[in-house]
Amino acid sequence: LLFQPNNASSAFLVGSSYYQNPIVVVVKANPLQADIYEPNNDHQSAYKLDVKFNQDKALLQTTGSNIHLGNDKDYYKIVLPEGYDYKFKAEVYDAYNFPKNQSYTCDVLFSYFTAKTDWSGVMDDKMNDSVLVENGGTVYFYVSPYSEGLTGTYQLNVAIRRISTSSINQIDNESFLTVYPNPAHEVLYIHAENTIESVKIYDRIGKEVMHSKVNDLQTSLHINHFPSGVYFIHIQTDKKTIRKFMKN
Repeated sequence: LLFQPNNASSAFLVGSSYYQNPIVVVVKANPLQADIYEPNNDHQSAYKLDVKFNQDKALLQTTGSNIHLGNDKDYYKIVLPEGYDYKFKAEVYDAYNFPKNQSYTCDVLFSYFTAKTDWSGVMDDKMNDSVLVENGGTVYFYVSPYSEGLTGTYQLNVAIRRISTSSINQIDNESFLTVYPNPAHEVLYIHAENTIESVKIYDRIGKEVMHSKVNDLQTSLHINHFPSGVYFIHIQTDKKTIRKFMKN
């Protein structure tokens, strides 16, 4: 297409004749084919990503994943076996966030939820903090285009660390340690038969909200400033113990 100079009112199509301006030229790219994870358009049909640990660490990455239609939405799930605790952290590579020597063509957002949390807030590139998953369970991820109608490629990356070998059900049956009251309002008390080395408290999404060195058989923790909700307390004696309590 050759436009005439000097603000001419017509343009010349090579091999043809003159046409009056404006001439609309529509360039269409070849449509994307559905990726190998489809159909995964809701959490019931979420694609299961296999987890393989190497020294208690695993890295999951999608390959060739894309938003192939303007209304495409992708769901994935990760099943973590019971009997362990886990921490995970996710990131997406897309048109604006990608490593050197790689490129992706769609700008995407993502969120997640577990059996103990609601859907998280929407994240653009990556999670700032790791999330704790007690005693295994299923974690879901949802990837969508930044703006409706966008299509293109992206990659979901999930780093997982296995951090404990004791399930909550097994731990709750231990009698050598007492945590009370439950629910608690202002102070939480801990008594143990063995020396308590340290105590950590996490909220329901796995964020550490308290860390206390103890070195005694008992301790008291002031939690009156905590928002109401469910918390998990990690107590380190000669072994690690996890208890769940409610702050009201």
